[in-house]
Amino acid sequence: MILYLTIYSHFSILILVLMALSGLISFLFPRLSTLFMVVILGVIGYMYAFFINSVAVAPSIISIILITSLIPIFLVKYTLHLQRKAEQLTNLQNT
Repeated sequence: MILYLTIYSHFSILILVLMALSGLISFLFPRLSTLFMVVILGVIGYMYAFFINSVAVAPSIISIILITSLIPIFLVKYTLHLQRKAEQLTNLQNT
């Protein structure tokens, strides 16, 4: 599996692009469900495995894509949560 990932560099490019897109989408559309994003990312991972003719390793590809793409999603959701809490504290101090 590791040899496969080092040979095909387009897999790492796909991961980087999906990480950037998932973080950007979760920032621009904060109401979008995380579960919806996970399903879309899983479908993209399966389609990638199908296009490179290695459906046998699709669960590994999907899990790697999901783990790496959930990191920016959770970071964006956490920073938006902290921003809301800071605004609430500022409003409480001003009143």
